[in-house]
Amino acid sequence: MKSHLSLQKVSSAYRQQQVLQDIDLDIFGDEILCVLGPSGSGKSTVLKSIAGLQPISSGRIELNGTVLNDVGVHQPPQQRGIGLIFQDYALFPHLRVVDNIAFSGQANASEVAKLIELLGLQGLEQRFPHEISGGQQQRVAIARAMAYQPAFLLMDEPFSNIDQQTRWPLIRELHDIFRAQKIGVVFVTHSIDEAFYLADRVAILDQGRVLQCSVPESLYRQPNNLAVAEFLDLGLCFEILSRQADTLQTVLGEMKVVETIPDDHSHVFITSEQLTVAESVDGFKIIQKQRLAHGISYHVSNHQHSMRLTLAVDQDFAVGTVLNVQIKPHKPWSLSA
Repeated sequence: MKSHLSLQKVSSAYRQQQVLQDIDLDIFGDEILCVLGPSGSGKSTVLKSIAGLQPISSGRIELNGTVLNDVGVHQPPQQRGIGLIFQDYALFPHLRVVDNIAFSGQANASEVAKLIELLGLQGLEQRFPHEISGGQQQRVAIARAMAYQPAFLLMDEPFSNIDQQTRWPLIRELHDIFRAQKIGVVFVTHSIDEAFYLADRVAILDQGRVLQCSVPESLYRQPNNLAVAEFLDLGLCFEILSRQADTLQTVLGEMKVVETIPDDHSHVFITSEQLTVAESVDGFKIIQKQRLAHGISYHVSNHQHSMRLTLAVDQDFAVGTVLNVQIKPHKPWSLSA
């Protein structure tokens, strides 16, 4: 039976300021869930609450039916069966790699050896943390957490201190390890790329609330409100200037609709593949451009409206170029503010 971690209406306050508000999440032991959001949104507080490092002010947290937090109940961190991996690794500097991994006493020598092999740490067993790289230190931290044989692993910005060259091979390798070992993982990151690659589901957090929790594909194509779409910045949000029964008017012209758009939906969301873009004598002029890892970002304006377009790398236009931008026929996705 797979593990089940449940957060029910969890709220948390710090110095009379609300940090988490009515968080509802169900996480299962065969999935990887990412908590993604801007700085100060409460991401790390979610992990600390699950781990028992920070008390909650209301709500309930359960693991496999055992209550970890509720009114009058607070299981101490060491009794929760949950492993926590910190951003700065938190290894014991005076212990060698093998002793850091074996510190809990939960794993015997054979199990520690298997973790060393699983995490690719062979040959480093007798080294101290300061004698190995940041990526290797993070592997040691993960092996140490897994040695506790936890029901879930919690990871707080686990790759932020690792250089780009090392980070992605490590992320891909850990993805395969977690899958093969059927370990439930909850991790926090500020990187959309990390979240969309590693996670089965992504919970978008803002101002202490879960705005949407879904699979990456749904977040990409169907964000459920304007705040999610603007935070992810994976498409274009156009204000609906006016509407008729079967037509919406936007800055890019008319959009035909096949069903009624709700009255409280003020914007439409469009991904770049739903646009045709070509050089023209009339349209949006490129004011600025910026090369990104996944494309090219353009700031364009037609003197009445300005917007930012992120296009594929092969759609490379010079600053000053005028673009004709049109929406391909499709069923538009509308958003509430």
